[in-house]
Amino acid sequence: MIVELFGPPGAGKTTFARGLAAGLRARGYAAEAVVSARTSEAERDGPVRARGPVGGAASGHATAQPDARRDGLGRSLLTILPPRNVFWNLRLRRYLRRLAAAWARSEAVPGIRVFDQGYAQALCSLISLSRSTDPGRIAMAAALLPRPALRIALHAPGELLAARQEARVHKAGLLERMLELDAATNLRQAGICDTLFGTFQGSAPLLRTTSLDEASMAGFVDTVAAATTQWSRVA
Repeated sequence: MIVELFGPPGAGKTTFARGLAAGLRARGYAAEAVVSARTSEAERDGPVRARGPVGGAASGHATAQPDARRDGLGRSLLTILPPRNVFWNLRLRRYLRRLAAAWARSEAVPGIRVFDQGYAQALCSLISLSRSTDPGRIAMAAALLPRPALRIALHAPGELLAARQEARVHKAGLLERMLELDAATNLRQAGICDTLFGTFQGSAPLLRTTSLDEASMAGFVDTVAAATTQWSRVA
């Protein structure tokens, strides 16, 4: 069972994924976070360390191979929303292959896997980097995405996103800064994620929340746990 988060850079997706997985484990669920990892980030826990689509060169320990259908999905997404230059085309192609492997491995094991960056986040990045912003193309791409058990949209105030991104840049090494998107493009992803929230309505169970403190997270974990219990019985 896969839960995927999406939101703009700085919304707290990785921290949230770890907190949600830990909260579910505390309630007796077999849950793991499948997390991205930046070179400048100290924490390295998580069963898969696949870099996010806009956070640096892809790397990871996903051992499952993507099936032909998912590999073809990556090519289709890049055809529908072609990146604006060859550099980003290659990076996103590599990322989507690693994501397909991590997704396939997560589907093959019991329990809950919480992706801090899954296909919804990949689509957000594709839109921000694409030469096309045609709503029809975006809807076409969204319709191709594999359906998780739950999507969770994270949002945060613009000033908080900007402050977190500035802090991230200061912590990053020179090469990582060169490979990052500029701040304006990152901040535009907040609007893109809001648009995708509407696009995803009806395609899979969908929740929206903010970066939460410990007490609020506990309540949100209960909401997710109740939903996952219901889905497990249906499955």
